[in-house]
Amino acid sequence: MDEKLNNLIIKFGDEKWIDKLYSGEIFMQPLKSYIDLEREEKRKGQGDKNEASLRSKLIDYKFSCENSSEQMDLFLNLLNNGEDATFTFRYKDDERYLTSCFYKVDAERFVFIGEEDDKKYYQYNFTNEEKEIFSSWGNSALIINSKVFFNAIKTCLSNIDSRLGKVNYYCEDNLPEEALLDYQQKKVSRLFWKDEFFKHQNEYRFVIAEKSDKGKVVANLGSLKEISMKYNSSQLVTDGFIYIV
Repeated sequence: MDEKLNNLIIKFGDEKWIDKLYSGEIFMQPLKSYIDLEREEKRKGQGDKNEASLRSKLIDYKFSCENSSEQMDLFLNLLNNGEDATFTFRYKDDERYLTSCFYKVDAERFVFIGEEDDKKYYQYNFTNEEKEIFSSWGNSALIINSKVFFNAIKTCLSNIDSRLGKVNYYCEDNLPEEALLDYQQKKVSRLFWKDEFFKHQNEYRFVIAEKSDKGKVVANLGSLKEISMKYNSSQLVTDGFIYIV
């Protein structure tokens, strides 16, 4: 597999926001904004009222927090007259971390379609679930070379710690031990867990060690013309795209 196929991410959104990103403006939102999208606007999918938290229906384990001074909230919701219980683990201030979220293009899903003049052509198609999700996430999309993009951001934000990577998805009926440990030990990786409901978003997340109650521009990289491609989002998810390496 050509490594270049593994360096692509996509940002879906309204054209005005995609144009700002295309111009190099890096706007990041606190995780709370995604919580509010579902709670206030009922937009589950783009929004997630349980963002920055871990939920489980398991009750046969002990949970202790070494960072008790950090104020972890433990919520117990009794359902069906106490026959079922859902726990939610959340650090109170986690929802204020600034974050930027993208769709990760899976290199393994590229299909080789031909070669000409020493150039290889690959086709990428979206699943039916992805088509349904992203066709409603604004009218524009930007495919970006993630390696160059994030290196540039990290250079601009060299004085701020950051973390990037794919989001892990879990089932609250079978909570992974790794997820529990991430919260118990307050690892940065705890911010990269989401309920399996969102797995078709195939999210790639960038988080910086800065907190805010509102979204803000954190950097301006200059034009992304050389490392990105703009598309109409509906056409992109319907037809897929061809990538040349």
